[in-house]
Amino acid sequence: MQINTRRMVWRCRRGLLELDLLLSRFDEQDFLDMPQCQLDMLDKLLDYPDNELLDLVTGRIETHEPETMLLLDTIRNKQAITGSNLRGRSLT
Repeated sequence: MQINTRRMVWRCRRGLLELDLLLSRFDEQDFLDMPQCQLDMLDKLLDYPDNELLDLVTGRIETHEPETMLLLDTIRNKQAITGSNLRGRSLT
């Protein structure tokens, strides 16, 4: 299943500022470069409520699914490369 990259960019816009800042670091090219399995997992993650998704991304709650852990690491690494913190505190 080919995921529409514009749709993914739109779905990354969230109600929580912290998630908006983290997920807005991804652009259409990032999604084009992602393996399809990660895109499918991101699509599923974006179905989570904002607070639960933020807890997963920041590591406050853990998952034991290897594919999800890999994607969360990708999100965290993107955040580390493009900006080390939000409001002066680290997210990871």
